[in-house]
Amino acid sequence: MKPLYCFMLYLLFTITCSAQGEANNWYFGSGAGIKFMPDGSVVPLSGGLLFTFEGCSSISNANGDLLFYSDGKTVWDRNHVIMPNGNYNAGTGLLGDPSSTQSAIIVPKPGNPDIYYIFTVDEPHHENAAVFPDQNTDVTPDQDDGFNNGLNYSVVDLSVTGTNGSIGDITQRNVYLVTYNPLNNGEVAYKCSEKITAVKNNNGSGYWVLTHFVNKFYAFKVNNSGVDPNPVISTINPFVSINGYRKNSIGYLKSSPNGRKIAIAHSQLGSITGGTEGNGQIILYDFDNTTGIVSNQNTLVTGGNPYGIEFSADSKKLYATNGINNNLSSQLLQFDLTTAPINQVVIDQSNSTAGALQLGPNKKIYRANFSTQSNIDTHLGVINNPETAGLGCNYQQLGVELVYGTSALGLPPFITSVFNTSIAVTNICLGDPTTFSIPANPNLESIQWDFGDGNSSSQLSPTHTYSTPGNYTVNVTVTVNGSPVSNEQVVTIHETPVAHPIPNQTLNQCDDDSDQTYNFNFASLTGSILGSQNPSTFEVKYFLNNQDAINNTNTIDPTNYTNTVPTFTVFARVSNKNNQLCYDLTQFTVNVFKRPVINSLPDIILCDDNSDGNTTNGQTTFNLSSLNNGILGTQNAADSTISYHLNQSDADSDSNPQSLLFYNTVPNLQSLVVRIENNLNPTCYSTRQFNLIVNPLPNAIPAQLTQCDFQVNPDGFTTFNLTEANSVLTGNNPNYSTSFYIQGNSTTPINTIYTNIQNPQILNVRVTDNTTQCYSYTTLTLNVNVNPTTTFNLRKCDADGTEDGYTEFNLSDAGYEIPGNTTNYYLSGNDALLEQNAIPTPHNFTNSQATNQRVFVRIENGNDCIGVNTIDLTVDTLPDIIINDTDVFCLNKPDSTVTLDAGIGFQSPNSFTYLWTPGGETTPSIGVTTSGTYTVTVTNSTNCSKERTIVVKNSDIALIESVSIVDLSDINTITVYVQGNEDEFLYSLDLPEGPFQDSNYFENVTPGIHTIYIIDKDGCGKISKEISVLGIPSFFTPNGDGYNDTWTIKGMEKGFYGNSTIYIFDRFGKLLKQMAPDGEGWNGIFNGQMLPSTDYWYVINLEDGRIIKGHFTLKR
Repeated sequence: MKPLYCFMLYLLFTITCSAQGEANNWYFGSGAGIKFMPDGSVVPLSGGLLFTFEGCSSISNANGDLLFYSDGKTVWDRNHVIMPNGNYNAGTGLLGDPSSTQSAIIVPKPGNPDIYYIFTVDEPHHENAAVFPDQNTDVTPDQDDGFNNGLNYSVVDLSVTGTNGSIGDITQRNVYLVTYNPLNNGEVAYKCSEKITAVKNNNGSGYWVLTHFVNKFYAFKVNNSGVDPNPVISTINPFVSINGYRKNSIGYLKSSPNGRKIAIAHSQLGSITGGTEGNGQIILYDFDNTTGIVSNQNTLVTGGNPYGIEFSADSKKLYATNGINNNLSSQLLQFDLTTAPINQVVIDQSNSTAGALQLGPNKKIYRANFSTQSNIDTHLGVINNPETAGLGCNYQQLGVELVYGTSALGLPPFITSVFNTSIAVTNICLGDPTTFSIPANPNLESIQWDFGDGNSSSQLSPTHTYSTPGNYTVNVTVTVNGSPVSNEQVVTIHETPVAHPIPNQTLNQCDDDSDQTYNFNFASLTGSILGSQNPSTFEVKYFLNNQDAINNTNTIDPTNYTNTVPTFTVFARVSNKNNQLCYDLTQFTVNVFKRPVINSLPDIILCDDNSDGNTTNGQTTFNLSSLNNGILGTQNAADSTISYHLNQSDADSDSNPQSLLFYNTVPNLQSLVVRIENNLNPTCYSTRQFNLIVNPLPNAIPAQLTQCDFQVNPDGFTTFNLTEANSVLTGNNPNYSTSFYIQGNSTTPINTIYTNIQNPQILNVRVTDNTTQCYSYTTLTLNVNVNPTTTFNLRKCDADGTEDGYTEFNLSDAGYEIPGNTTNYYLSGNDALLEQNAIPTPHNFTNSQATNQRVFVRIENGNDCIGVNTIDLTVDTLPDIIINDTDVFCLNKPDSTVTLDAGIGFQSPNSFTYLWTPGGETTPSIGVTTSGTYTVTVTNSTNCSKERTIVVKNSDIALIESVSIVDLSDINTITVYVQGNEDEFLYSLDLPEGPFQDSNYFENVTPGIHTIYIIDKDGCGKISKEISVLGIPSFFTPNGDGYNDTWTIKGMEKGFYGNSTIYIFDRFGKLLKQMAPDGEGWNGIFNGQMLPSTDYWYVINLEDGRIIKGHFTLKR
């Protein structure tokens, strides 16, 4: 198919006519603005809210009506209302910067008149954050971290009303675009330059948005699908150093109106951070608006500090502003791009700062005026005839008066293509009629077209069909107001491809996991759909519906697509890579079938049998249908067919299916292959191999058991352990097991511990192979021989030192170990019958059950007779007595007797017998009068004995050797010294009945007379001694109240210190009183007069030779 779609080429054309109105309204500087009228005149605008030193941007509709404008951070609608989601000071701002050269540029979304993209570039204010934000007393929002945010774009939707009534709002904010090497820390810090421009692509279906960083141009494609985040990158000189990039990033980037050239102003190429260097450059490049590639560097200026740059409307002249003399003045330069080499002319030199240059809709170029030396910022400079070479361009420094606000350095940039008069070309696919037209002009007098293939037309909008693809130079000559003007442009006619259908236009696919989804690689069909067409010229894309294929939108990944429904249609679009509008479509249906799965497929294992008359040939008949339910699992049996085959080849080809009742032709082990297929698509199938196994039957051998009846009255019946015959029955094969049956009953096995009911008796035995579970039958004969036996009891005292009911026995003492017999001992009758767990040391066996236990003895003689009897073991307890004790003989009581007892407590004395040593007494107790060690042996009724030992020791009352007293101190102490070991006595002070202490030392003893008491720890008696502890009062109060009325020495009572003398003096040394130790003390009276309250002195001559001196206080 060859549908017609409009394809616009924008060609340079110098006919004087009005461009569209997208660039008619400018807001910039400090509240400044201008508007371009239909006649090309300029009028001032009021009401603008921009206050920016550099970056700014605005956009209008085709009729020239303002839509919105921005400083790169905040966005205002046409009524100067801030859009809520574009409000920098409210924390919802964009990531440009008013101090960035080209803070923002606005690009419409192709095909949607309500959607616009605001592309922003930040300023490296992580080095000079004081410049902006915080201008004009505004406060920097918390959301602005002060770091360089690089290149971003935000989406404005004019169909949305903001929460504050704004016409339009930001619906997607600050989408990040990468323009740096994330592995380079320096590039990460700066991310992008301050430069950005936009131009239409070669076919007018979209735009290229370009920026520059270090030594690379990044061209981002914008079309009706949105912004492609993957840029076309052109690496080209010069290399702009990161060092010094704070100022290296400054300067404009512009595209020519015809889209073929770009020019860049590098304010400087410095290498010092923060430094200013006059080594800037102006460079011209070629631009391919088809591929986005920048090439062919042409350096026009080296030196100074270039800033503004702009092309004339015919793209033949380039203008630039260049700061000189450390930016105290500047030059306006013109470059004639039609000359070789390019001719440069200085149009103007003044004290104005190098500011922005911007082409207007009237094809004049306007200059931002700013100077620290003059007031030129109330006007814009104007180049009235930019397309005229040299000074004829007619530059006016004060060209347009602003009236409202003032200019700074920046002017709003626009998509330069809006200033280019257009020729419209529709339908450039081979075979389609191609239509040519130009914009209407009332002054048009004539027109002549040359289509470049020998055909021509004089119609205003002619149609022409080209016969072959290729490039054609189209020329048009028009006469306007009597002046003929010609222009030409190369038009490319592209070949339209053919989309070849795949066979049957159907693709059937088996699904391996039964969910009817599959990961498709449709790219494998591309060769079939292209056929012989060149894949370097044509490409194939895949879509899920016809409309997406026509619109070339919502392509699916051809190498990795997973379906969501089992049956669907895929549309393949074959397009010319050089013009996607030249295309053809085909479609095919995709069916995804479930591949049946084999859920469970065990081997079939049977035992050899007699069904074919032979039990040893390894062959039998298998029922294969028994596997079907396991194979199907939860799958519907009606959806699939199951068959069985002798080999994989037959299964894959679905040939030679076998009967479900299958007799194996290979003995013992044969392999088959099962196939399960989808009935709707038999090519969707699964196979798996499994085995048919025939196991041999075990060899069962007849056997017999003979046993003796050792009872006192034998009757020919006894208990057999049938497993004793296993070694014969199984031929000693450890992998065989046995089960036993009464003859005539082969369904209920009997216990292997079995008492015969006949003598002899024949039992049936089934011998089973434990690995294969195959079995055979044989017989076991039971025989009983009659022989009598005896029983015995063993008793021992619990005399091993633990008295826990356990002791050691010699089981042979029971007398069963008769020569000629084999005797073994067991803990249970079952173990004796099974001959398992025999007691390993019967001659020194310790009972495992306390006090009483029965053990079993198995006796066998040489005639294969067997008997099982019991031995009862009893452990008798010892007398319950206290085995050790101590008693005391007091030497101070020589006539006393100490009574010793046998330690039986409250038990009856008649239950025991006694023997004392020394002495030989046989009574429960004895009396002794001397110290020593005495032993009594106590024996109970079971003749079990235990000894008790009693030690009788000498003891005596204490003898005091001396008493050491420390008195007349703050902590009076007493230490008592006795003869012998002091630790054998207890001590008390003033308390005859205690409590007593182990220590012989007392402290903090009060002055006065005290009594020391000492007792013997063995209870032989108590002694006492009276002592004196001296104490001198520090005051007395002779007031007659009965307390402290006299001053006397404590501890001199009861004759203690009777030969001592006490003298009392006043402070002048006058003797006031001489007292005896046992006197009434001094009452404070001298010569009948009461002495006053004051301190008095004493001297005490003690009888032990000590002289004590001091003073005390008389208080009244």
